[in-house]
Amino acid sequence: GVNAQLFPDLAFYLKPCSELSKEQKEKLEAIPFDRKCVALTVRPYRFPGSANPEQEYEDYKQAIKDFIVYLSAQGYHPVLIEHTFSVTEHEQDMSCIKDIVKMLGNTCDYSVYSDLSLDCRQLKYVYSKFSYILGTRFHSVIFSVASKVPAIAVTYGGNKGMGIMNDMGLVEYALPIE
Repeated sequence: GVNAQLFPDLAFYLKPCSELSKEQKEKLEAIPFDRKCVALTVRPYRFPGSANPEQEYEDYKQAIKDFIVYLSAQGYHPVLIEHTFSVTEHEQDMSCIKDIVKMLGNTCDYSVYSDLSLDCRQLKYVYSKFSYILGTRFHSVIFSVASKVPAIAVTYGGNKGMGIMNDMGLVEYALPIE
């Protein structure tokens, strides 16, 4: 048999960096952190193995939209964060964010946060400012949990998200994307 060892993702050990440029500070200060803010990361997802993947993706975006409306009604300020930047639409979070924003219209108070100039340490610092996170991008969950920000993980594709949440004893805070 194979003698495999289990090690935490290196993102847990990444030191956050609060040194931001003037422009980066301005973008971050636009979020009303005087209120309880909830970060949300979303992504385009193809729902492999589904009989109706297009409908499942629409259902996912609708569920996120409904959760944003709920959070806002509860007095939280939801913030959709572009976590993954990509030239391909399949991995580009902003394409999913734009769809959700269209669905939201003017139904509630929320923000969209995108800053392609941030490095991973600065992005980890950004997540540390939130009250909690609902993260489909699992490294957003890791950055948050490592910064002592509670997280709910929306897991997909394999064992990464569910497996790490299980390893941390947090499986009840992991929701399969389906």
